[in-house]
Amino acid sequence: MPASVNRIGIGFYCTDVMVCTYSLESVGLGHVTLCQPKQKWLSEPLQPARTKPEACLVQVDHSVSQNIVESFQSSTETDASRAQLLELQVQARVASELKKLQSAEAVAVKEALDKLSEQTPANEDGKQKTRFTVSKEVAALREKLEEERKKVHGLPDEVESARSEVVRCLREHDRRPLDCWQEVANFKEQVRKLEKGWVDKVVS
Repeated sequence: MPASVNRIGIGFYCTDVMVCTYSLESVGLGHVTLCQPKQKWLSEPLQPARTKPEACLVQVDHSVSQNIVESFQSSTETDASRAQLLELQVQARVASELKKLQSAEAVAVKEALDKLSEQTPANEDGKQKTRFTVSKEVAALREKLEEERKKVHGLPDEVESARSEVVRCLREHDRRPLDCWQEVANFKEQVRKLEKGWVDKVVS
């Protein structure tokens, strides 16, 4: 004779597509969950099931969220490393601008030599300048270029200040670098002025 079942509690809960009822039984089976389609449950009165209801088991996988948390915890990128990367990027930008200045220096030297070759006016004796005189002028020009080069390596206060502003802004907005467009534009303008002033001094 089968053991009698003493139900000591019953209730129900709903999902998007199913309505489930559960009952607590005293025969040591814990709780039994019975489900039926939600549409049918809403349209028909609750009646005893004529067939064996389908038991459903719902499982929740917590491994995905746990993996995401672990990936954030294992990330080696820190604020310090991002700041260091930004500093290196700014230094690379400054090095690029200095390289442009050196290229402009070579062009200025060539233009100056061409200018000396074209100009060669006659002196008081009616003779053209000798090769010695031209060599002296070229040597003086090279010396002037060397002095200007030393000044470039020092970077004027305006350029250094603009560079510092770019670094500061990128550190404060490390996740939104486009917010620093004004500081970057100011830095480019200061470098442009430096290049123009330097070329004007060399050619004049």
